[in-house]
Amino acid sequence: MSTAEPDREFLTIVTFGRSGSTALQAALNAHPHTIIRGENYNALRGLHAYVDAVAAAADRHNSGKPHHPWFGTARLDAPAVLADQRRHVIAHLLRPKADTRWLGFKEVRYEIGHFADADVMTDYLLFINALLPGVRYVINVRDPQAAARSGWWREHPDAVTALERSVEHLREAAGTLADVLGP
Repeated sequence: MSTAEPDREFLTIVTFGRSGSTALQAALNAHPHTIIRGENYNALRGLHAYVDAVAAAADRHNSGKPHHPWFGTARLDAPAVLADQRRHVIAHLLRPKADTRWLGFKEVRYEIGHFADADVMTDYLLFINALLPGVRYVINVRDPQAAARSGWWREHPDAVTALERSVEHLREAAGTLADVLGP
């Protein structure tokens, strides 16, 4: 269980478009006390950058002098910022009901083009774990050949290659998450 939400567990579906994630989301939402929200255009990436910037400024520019260009950064509190963002995300993005036990979202923007490589993706997924402690990751992939024939992927000039690389990055990120966070 999460330390931030003692009666609540977090889950996120990590995938690419046309993978079957909406059907998975619907299946999870069929369970009582479960709310898995839909896509949010990777809105949490902005929070990731914000929290990282606050932490970097607090760490590097520890000046309490009013004439210093980084005046005030000595009192920045990155853990407090993260906790505040957690409350905001839960209240305004995820919006649980009083009896919600499982809470989360799905996101399809994990394909090539949204993340430079598996390391950048993993760093972001670890941020989600910091934001939503104990989050469970459902890494959802579909055969690249089949996905490439589905929906808007048919318009992509090199869909199969993009999807194959996306699957590689997702698998690499999943392995690193297991190494860092445990199975």
